Amino acid sequence: MTDRVVITADMLSGRPRIAGTRIGAAMILEDLAAGMTISDIVDAYPQLTAEDVRAALAYAIAALPAEPVAAESCGFWLTSPARAHPARAQ
Repeated sequence: MTDRVVITADMLSGRPRIAGTRIGAAMILEDLAAGMTISDIVDAYPQLTAEDVRAALAYAIAALPAEPVAAESCGFWLTSPARAHPARAQ
């Protein structure tokens, strides 16, 4: 899935983008954060597929630190979802 996200120096100043497009992974993540659904994004950018949107999300998750991070407010230790490790109690 992550082969859909590419980085090339000659496009988007070397920022991650969806292969074959000039659509940056960050733009897709911003749309998701703004409340758009995968379907909304695919409708807005017809050159994208649902897999492209999921690939941008997977790319961002893989970029998260692997070390556990304390989430004091919920009382759990969280690890990067990319490591597929469930949250564990402190």
